[in-house]
Amino acid sequence: MTKSIVILFITLLAVSCQNKKADQAAAMPAVETPVAPVASTSSVATAKIDESLFTTPLGQRLKADFNPTPGSQGSIDQNIIVEYVLKNNLDVKRTASGLYYMMEKEGKGNTAKASDIVTINYKGYLLDGTEFDNSYKKGQPLTYGVSDFVPGWTEALQLMKPGSKIKLIVPSALGYGQMGTPGGPIGPNAVLAFDMDLLSIGK
Repeated sequence: MTKSIVILFITLLAVSCQNKKADQAAAMPAVETPVAPVASTSSVATAKIDESLFTTPLGQRLKADFNPTPGSQGSIDQNIIVEYVLKNNLDVKRTASGLYYMMEKEGKGNTAKASDIVTINYKGYLLDGTEFDNSYKKGQPLTYGVSDFVPGWTEALQLMKPGSKIKLIVPSALGYGQMGTPGGPIGPNAVLAFDMDLLSIGK
């Protein structure tokens, strides 16, 4: 296992532990934190967006998710995600926690549970396309407990069956939060994207 992937795993576990201490419930936190500096140059941080993006069927469906007067980091993140999704024409679904996902391939069997151990391949990148980790390239799938990841991963994995492939757009509250990865590639309040394959489920 390479140094960079070990650092990523440790960071994922550390953030997960912080989230669990803040909220012992298994459900995803509906975090509405005060507005803080955003690690994004997107215009929607100030609630401006190209209105033509809303003229497509996808845009009409997602228009209700855009907040013209964002008053929290959660609503800023959601605006950033809506713009990204529309510009990239991603037919996503949104969960109650604010996680956006697109199931690119349906697997077979049972979905993963919080108590399961899973083996996955994944690629993580910022919304500007900057890649910060990629197990596909390294040939090193990750095996770990579903509940031991950041909330966005934990929630997404429980939507997946073995053989599933999913694209995630993760708001900061369900990822690395206000801290980001100090000294690393993920800034404070960063919205992240992941491509993930669930290879197998164990106990």
